[in-house]
Amino acid sequence: MLKTQEVKGFELTFFTKSGEARYVQISASTVHNKKGKDLGFAYVVHDITLQKQMAAKLVAAERFVSIGQLAGMVSHDLRNPLSSMSAATYYLKNHYGGQMDETGKEMLQAIEKSIDYSNRIIKDLLDYSREIKLELEATIPHSLLAASLGLIKVPANIQLVDNCSHNPEVNLDVGKISRVFVNLITNSFDAMPDGGTLTITNQSTADSLEIDFKDTGTGISPESMSKLWTPLFTTKIKGMGLG
Repeated sequence: MLKTQEVKGFELTFFTKSGEARYVQISASTVHNKKGKDLGFAYVVHDITLQKQMAAKLVAAERFVSIGQLAGMVSHDLRNPLSSMSAATYYLKNHYGGQMDETGKEMLQAIEKSIDYSNRIIKDLLDYSREIKLELEATIPHSLLAASLGLIKVPANIQLVDNCSHNPEVNLDVGKISRVFVNLITNSFDAMPDGGTLTITNQSTADSLEIDFKDTGTGISPESMSKLWTPLFTTKIKGMGLG
């Protein structure tokens, strides 16, 4: 101000006592008396928090459009090979199932689960750009985690501690929550390349259920934490940013 005598549209970020960010735009000019002597400065502070939030929503909307285009491409490219794999496993199961030992049958079942899981990912990609409808069903924390762990191979250097209980019974979309759990668990494994422990527990109150995933890995950087809900953001070389 002393140098330029005025400021236009200077942006600052303030934080309320509760920690909420407020964005403001400041304009100011020097106030003179009749003799031209500087008396001080006049400031106008304009709260632009709403405009910032609307701009962020617009950026998010543009990302959703990109995700919709990506979903169409991925679904087209992956559904055909998945259909072929599904037909092949069906043939093997019906023609050679009686000749397989238990390990062979388990491997075939694992392939079928993975095909089904991949098809659900494709469906979720397509649903991502549309309103998501939840298919609620009754389940318990222990069964929910068991369904997710059935889709994952735990590395030999990772100790997984399952402390989930058999209660309470809750109504939720098992398929979608399982996808969330699978992503959380595999990300925990990735954060412990040299081994470690992943502990999964649950606790409940009168009206809510909380399931905690705690690993002994490297953690998430503050920069990445601020972008957790940003579509297509990833820190992995081969990641899609949809986990």
